[in-house]
Amino acid sequence: MKKAHKDYMEAHGRGPTEYELARLVGMTDGKMQMIVETVNQSFVSTDLPLTGDPEGMTLGDGLPGEVDLDEELVQSMFKMDCDKALRKYLDPRERAAIRLRYGLDDGGERTMRQISKALKLSPERTRQIINGSLSKLRNRAVFRDLQQYMPEVADLE
Repeated sequence: MKKAHKDYMEAHGRGPTEYELARLVGMTDGKMQMIVETVNQSFVSTDLPLTGDPEGMTLGDGLPGEVDLDEELVQSMFKMDCDKALRKYLDPRERAAIRLRYGLDDGGERTMRQISKALKLSPERTRQIINGSLSKLRNRAVFRDLQQYMPEVADLE
């Protein structure tokens, strides 16, 4: 998003409107509005002293290293949109199998045997469910739902 904003400024000599920026990054107007509202919320300076002593500890001293808020926001939105796509295109058992297989909930990928045990299915049936789910997720409609996160492949349609 930063790159698109910078490129637009260089090309047009002004910053893009929300509508123009949404089009540049392949996002809906609603999503762009949500991002703008989130970014425009009140912030507290990390240089705010925690004690009355001007040389004392600041709020920023207690925070972890550098965090890219834009990247964090995009990742959060991507996760929400992936969850929405899973709910839209897969039934509950298929969603559970995919979530377990690829560690979408806790980051820990599971083996077919572990998934079979969790879902109380045979390993063969688990394999069939996962393969069928992946076939469903390769659909063009799913691609369109998540296309805004893949601008480099946006020209495939």
